[in-house]
Formats: sequence, structure tokens, C-alpha cells
Amino acid sequence: MPTVRKRRSRKNSRINNTRYGRRLKKRSCKSVKNRIQLECIRERWDSKKTMKQNLMELGLSIDPNRSLPVRQPNNSTNEVDDMAVENTELQKSTPSEQTDLISELEAIAANAPPNKPFVMSPSEAKFIAYLIMRHGTNYKKMVKDKKNYNQLTEGQLKKKCLQFHKSPYVYLLDSED
Repeated sequence: MPTVRKRRSRKNSRINNTRYGRRLKKRSCKSVKNRIQLECIRERWDSKKTMKQNLMELGLSIDPNRSLPVRQPNNSTNEVDDMAVENTELQKSTPSEQTDLISELEAIAANAPPNKPFVMSPSEAKFIAYLIMRHGTNYKKMVKDKKNYNQLTEGQLKKKCLQFHKSPYVYLLDSED
């Protein structure tokens, strides 16, 4: 007779084929349209078509590696012929006219807010200021410092020092002179 643990794992591993389980599966399949965040794509999405068919109709690619082939380095002397063949392949794969969806997506990307710059925490800035005051630019000594609890490497400390000099906490160096 199997143990309780084996019975429980067998029970949990089976597929939920009850009426309720099938209904949940249908709902999850239908909600693909609701999971699309961009409204311009959501409006044009046809839930009766597959994802591949929808993306082809919208003028988008599923796999960018296939749509834009990467040129392999050749040792052949016919470079001009190779480039001509690649240009004809690219013309076949890209649509000749730009769809309105693509222009909308480009406008959204242009109006996107810029990424926030990295902001150093005050405690980290205080630590880096201490290291710079004590060791200057000698990163090997910074690594061996007793306050380097996190055991930051030489390269990590170098990056943090560069970030510190760009941050608004640079005044910590002047105040401790």
C-alpha cells in the first residue's frame, strides 16, 4: 500500500479534467487578448487566430533571429555577390509599406519615459567615501579593508567609486577633510 506522500503526489500530478478544470483552461486561453498591454495591438488582435498568424498580419516578427539574418563571415572573394543576395532576401522578408501599427509603436517608443539613473543609497555612499578617504584609488587595499563586509572585489569597488563620483553624495569627501 502506498504511503500518504506518494498518494498526495499522484493526486497533485494528474491533469484536472473535471468540468471546472476544463472551464478554467478555456478561460485562461481566452484571456490572451486581456494580457496584451499595448492597446494598439490589443485592438487589432484576433482571438480566433494563432499568435503566429496575428503577428504576421500585424507586420511583426515572432523570431527576430529569423526575420533579420545575421551575416556570417565568409572567406570568399565574391563579397559583392553575397551582399546582393542578402539584400534580395531582406526585401522579401520585410513588408514594402510600413503599417500604421508599426508607426504607432514607434511613436510610443519615442514618447517613452527615459530610464531612471542609478541612485546610490546613503549608507553605501558613506562606505565608499570612507574607502576613498582611507585608500585613495588603491583598490587592492580597499578589498582588504576590514569594513568591506560584503567582500566586494576590486572591479566592483572600482565601479562603485565611479558611480560615487557621479552621484550627489560627492560632498561627503569634502566634509571629512
